[in-house]
Amino acid sequence: MVLYIFSPELETLGVVSNYNSLTHVRQFAGSGSFKLKAPFSESLFRLLVEDGILYWEDAGKRQAVYIDSVICEEEGGAATITASGKNIRAYLGRRIVWNNVNFSGTVEDFARQIVTSEAISPSMESRKIPLLALGARAGLAPTITRETEHENVETLLDDVTAASGVGFDIVLDKATRSLSFVAFEGVDRRTTQNAAPWAIVSRDRNNVVTETYTRSGSSFRNAALVSGYTDEETGERFEVEINAGSGLSRREVYIGGSSTKPKPDEEAEETEEEALERYREELLQKGEEKLAGQVKVESLEVEPVSSLLERLDVGDKVTAIERRYDLLAQTYVSEITSYYGSGGRSFDVTLGDAVPTTYKKMRKELV
Repeated sequence: MVLYIFSPELETLGVVSNYNSLTHVRQFAGSGSFKLKAPFSESLFRLLVEDGILYWEDAGKRQAVYIDSVICEEEGGAATITASGKNIRAYLGRRIVWNNVNFSGTVEDFARQIVTSEAISPSMESRKIPLLALGARAGLAPTITRETEHENVETLLDDVTAASGVGFDIVLDKATRSLSFVAFEGVDRRTTQNAAPWAIVSRDRNNVVTETYTRSGSSFRNAALVSGYTDEETGERFEVEINAGSGLSRREVYIGGSSTKPKPDEEAEETEEEALERYREELLQKGEEKLAGQVKVESLEVEPVSSLLERLDVGDKVTAIERRYDLLAQTYVSEITSYYGSGGRSFDVTLGDAVPTTYKKMRKELV
């Protein structure tokens, strides 16, 4: 497999055909990462520079990552060079929401508005991400009521994905030398539907080579007190509650929401009561997003056979069965890790929402 090297302006600089290994991680809610290890040469050293882009195609799927770190090593007379970085979706992590917005509509339109105002057509020319444009609208149905608070754009979209099930990506088109921001939903392949062929991940189906099962509730939270603005006259704080569980099953968290008192939208002839209700929905959305990242963990990480992997992509919904753990879960593919090397290629697939442990390793919740 040949790796093309582009400049940040998408000019072709060269190719990499001789390398020891390439590890590539793609995530449904996140920008993933990559690591390329190759024999050192001066020509390759000059090509693998910060913000340089690596591009390749695998089974018809286009992949593009950018370099943020290069390490050169020599041991036992063998010199190597290692480049690492992220998928180009992580460009959005270089921007914050500069001018906050109140939004009510589809999740897809919310993301398109944020990315347009902060990275495609910002009022400050220096904030524009070169070559980035909106891709075709997917027409996805999930909705959102949201007030932003100067969040990092990448983190904001990760939170929205966790709460809504709508994913986002930046796609590189090699032919047109362009970048497109797109929203997407995975294909539903669960046994609960009949519109598409089922995808059942199970050793009983002989489509799993290896697996790792993990269960943990250390980061779980299911109830929240979300704070809002404080009334200047009475000193009372506007708050909303998200309640679930009781006794030891109830695990609470405090979440700071917008501290600005909502103002009626005069153009829409909104009343004070309607503005307050909209504000309440915005606080609830913020609380739900935070709780979506603090879940019980029951993870199943598998190495699938190639015939199963060819049918799946990040975001696809599947059914997982493992009888020895009494596991039957309707879940989805949150992460795919690809390994390329002299021995060919292999893959690991993770099912469910990704949450960090104290060891910074990503574990997944089956839902």
